[in-house]
Amino acid sequence: AGCWSADAFVHDIQCIIYDGPDQEFVGHEICFCYDEDSLAIIDITDKEVDVTNSELINVELLANVSYPGVEYTHQGWVTDDHRFLLLDDEGYEVKTRSMTFEFNITSLRSAFFMTREATDIVGIDHNQYVKDGLTYQSNYASGLRIKSLAPIEEGNPVEEVAFFDTYHANTGSSPTFDGVWSTYMYLPSGNLLVSSQEYGLLVVREQRLEPIDTASPTSAPSRSPTRSPADPTAAPSEESNGPALSSIATVGVSILGIIVVSFFLLVIRRVFGSHGSTATAGPGTRTGAVKTRQGTDTSMGDEEQPVSGKLGSRTA
Repeated sequence: AGCWSADAFVHDIQCIIYDGPDQEFVGHEICFCYDEDSLAIIDITDKEVDVTNSELINVELLANVSYPGVEYTHQGWVTDDHRFLLLDDEGYEVKTRSMTFEFNITSLRSAFFMTREATDIVGIDHNQYVKDGLTYQSNYASGLRIKSLAPIEEGNPVEEVAFFDTYHANTGSSPTFDGVWSTYMYLPSGNLLVSSQEYGLLVVREQRLEPIDTASPTSAPSRSPTRSPADPTAAPSEESNGPALSSIATVGVSILGIIVVSFFLLVIRRVFGSHGSTATAGPGTRTGAVKTRQGTDTSMGDEEQPVSGKLGSRTA
């Protein structure tokens, strides 16, 4: 082990085995140093040490990046995909509001400042750590602030999705260094450990409403599995023939029913029609037309039909 002091005083540092888009450094051990007045990016893969002074000999300074409004570069963290970096500046936030500085590190040698998240929150960012697309910021008297990193892809500031306040006193327009010091959120249980300067260790759990998926259907989804379109060249299977067979059977039964009903009607007309060829109407009515031809059907009804016989007379 050795030291590196070629750039400046380092207040905080994060070292990772790099696995981002800059192919030159994939697999290298890269450190991001927060040097009070800038962000320094160094490659410490080669850890050869000068035994006379314990200095690391082959550390390479890849970039030193400043940003607008720099006061006291305190701490920061890289995103899960190693493409962006979030930084907090304690000195700047004492004069303004809680703020997150965002950097593009897709090319380590050409890293640059992108934007800063402007908020109306009276508070000072202290320590922040990234996990699963969220940054967990311990912002002193303004509490634990959880922010989504999704907007960074479009070059926009991070967006707050949840918070937990441990310091309830009103700080007014002047932010203070009371409240949350740091947060640990890597427990398998999903619980968050929040260290409060006033109340000690707090164990909390994040509870956020899930975003509404506007692309989802309004009706309940079917429980049936989604099927692939049938191959028109493939031989039909029993399953694919099922609905068609059901339709054919229904039509067949309907036709058979019509035939049976028609047969019985015909029989009834033959039996009852042969016993009379005239009918007498009730008061104020007229009998229907009657067809009286020997050996044929006899019918009665109110509709007009060809007549070959006599009509019943009206009764008084």
